[in-house]
Amino acid sequence: MSCNKKTSEEAPQNVLGIQSYKVPAYSSATLRGTEWVADYSCKDDEYRICFTDSLYICTEILLGKTWEYKYPYYVSETPDRVFDKARVGKENVGNYFISYSTYRGRSDVEAIEIYYVSPEKLVLVKWNNDTVSYTRYK
Repeated sequence: MSCNKKTSEEAPQNVLGIQSYKVPAYSSATLRGTEWVADYSCKDDEYRICFTDSLYICTEILLGKTWEYKYPYYVSETPDRVFDKARVGKENVGNYFISYSTYRGRSDVEAIEIYYVSPEKLVLVKWNNDTVSYTRYK
């Protein structure tokens, strides 16, 4: 009997540890060059993200005051737990983008699943199943 499915040891897993047979479909080029605004934004609190070749940029505008955070990132086929600095700025393909941040001497690696991308919509899923939908801003 022949089967094309991978065994459980070979099957990639999403950020929740659920096995996935999804073929990697997104590249760094898919993300960069577009600014996205979170669908939960309102007139007093707006959250935007965008990507350059090597930076994941988050901008929060709360009651007219703006904060901007920049994190190195790369696209990966797996939800990496260790940040590979050598992959930043390289054209990679996968269903996750991996970002790296430091705050008060503590470093953090975050694997975010790229669930869906179209010219007008972006849907991301974080490790805790927090799903955020974005609409193209520019």
